[in-house]
Amino acid sequence: MRIDLGKLKFNWKGQYKDDVTYEKDDVVFYDGSSYIFVSLNPRSKIPPSRLIPPFQVNLSGDVWDLMTFGIPLVKSSGVLVFSDESGLSVLPPGKEGMVLTSHGLSSPEWEMANKKFVLRLPNTDYLYGAFCSGSVILSDGTPRSWGDGSYGQLGQGASVGKNRFKPVMPVFPNKDIFVEEWHRSGCENFCRMSDRSIYSWGRNSSGCLGHGHTSPVFLPTKVEALEGKSISNIYFGQGNSSLRQHVLFLSEDGLVYATGNNESGQLGVGYDVLIKTPLCLSKKNWFCIFSIGTQGKSRSFGIDFEGALWGWGDNSDYALGTGRGRKKYYLPTKIDLPLSCFSVSSGIDYDRGILVGHTLALLSDGSVFGWGRNQSGELGFKSSIYERIPKLISSLGDDNFLVFAWGSLSASSLVLKKDRTLRVFGSNQSGHLGIGSMTSTFSPMKPNINETSPIKQILPIGTSLHRSLFLLFENGKLFASGYNKSGTLGLGDFENRSFFEEVPLMNEKIISMCAVGQGASVSIGILTEKGNYYQSGSGTNGQLPWEEIEKSSVFCPISF
Repeated sequence: MRIDLGKLKFNWKGQYKDDVTYEKDDVVFYDGSSYIFVSLNPRSKIPPSRLIPPFQVNLSGDVWDLMTFGIPLVKSSGVLVFSDESGLSVLPPGKEGMVLTSHGLSSPEWEMANKKFVLRLPNTDYLYGAFCSGSVILSDGTPRSWGDGSYGQLGQGASVGKNRFKPVMPVFPNKDIFVEEWHRSGCENFCRMSDRSIYSWGRNSSGCLGHGHTSPVFLPTKVEALEGKSISNIYFGQGNSSLRQHVLFLSEDGLVYATGNNESGQLGVGYDVLIKTPLCLSKKNWFCIFSIGTQGKSRSFGIDFEGALWGWGDNSDYALGTGRGRKKYYLPTKIDLPLSCFSVSSGIDYDRGILVGHTLALLSDGSVFGWGRNQSGELGFKSSIYERIPKLISSLGDDNFLVFAWGSLSASSLVLKKDRTLRVFGSNQSGHLGIGSMTSTFSPMKPNINETSPIKQILPIGTSLHRSLFLLFENGKLFASGYNKSGTLGLGDFENRSFFEEVPLMNEKIISMCAVGQGASVSIGILTEKGNYYQSGSGTNGQLPWEEIEKSSVFCPISF
């Protein structure tokens, strides 16, 4: 969120005096430090309490708040004093035409008033990403895209050529609204706008864009069927085929709307006919939704407000956990678990022509249950190839926070613990688990990472033998492992890694990342606290926006 520090006000009153009545936002110098008056009621004869590190007691804290400890710099007109990771810092006065800004978590700085920075990255499917194109949301709420535009995914109109090697702005019909969230998968785009409306454009596989037809949509177009529905989140069910996409929409009042491919009953509406306009599920009271799919063999999960887990769609490999061999479920079916469910994740893909899949569920007590396929140990224990019903993964204990079921050929699993450390198990052909080998493991293992900061974001990307794993820590450091033949890891070479290695990136703190591209043609985009965007990896069809660059093994800055 853009913070205009120019709106910060204070009234410098000099040395504190008992006979002066102070009001809100008055600042004084007292006993070697500077303080700001925070009470709503004017007061006098209450001096600030001197605070001694570590600032444990402040008897007048309801009246005065510390501004600078031991340095009376606030009395210098036009100088801003702030605290950052290095301690107390001073920002000198800016020049004419500049404004004080802060990009998310960064320290304040002066910049020209009309300069645009990257505010937010799009939400991309964590496994497959967007097809050969990148995107960002700028500080003014406008989106930018680049790369492959074959199916209208750049939102520039039908007459626009295939690729764009410079960022372009999708053409929205309404200039008075801006983009709040951008969801991308394959060749499809959905944006939730500042007026809560939903716009979509792109290939429109299986009619998933919700406009009542299956033709490509070349310009951002409002999804009229969702008008006034207060959509809070959007979930894609797309695997390694862009031709069979289904989408679920969750509203703020707990309703789910579904559109797109429905060959396996994954839309949960009671039948398997394709739906081209969002249709509301009969069951209500949904808390969160998860969907996944490939080649039309797709499934969906939902957790209701009572904490019950429900599944529907394809049940190959018993990945719905119902215990029955029924291949398809057309309506949400309750899954038997001993406690309420906190989150769920499912992986699915083809393994040498055979559909495979497994599912992980995190329960309210912190325990993890798994079911479905277990050929590579993706359920975290040695057992038969299949588990028909949910089974406790006892070796994970009950201190878990998040689960990822990662499909594609032989599958993998990731679990984030409550202390924000990682456990990995299952298939490891690309070395992406970061355990120092390319051997699969049936037991959860903790990768050897020389970093004590908690994990902030996990990004597993790629398919088949092209899988990479990125870990972003709270301190802004980024570590990567796995497939790197396209330079995706940003480590300066094209060699795969079977262990986690820190990604070098200047002196900027990384605050988020996203997937760009698919399969072997995958890239990663990162956003820093200063609002700068960098990208490494494949440049196929312009997803690195330079025509002469096919791939990059280092993170390249992209300007807007």
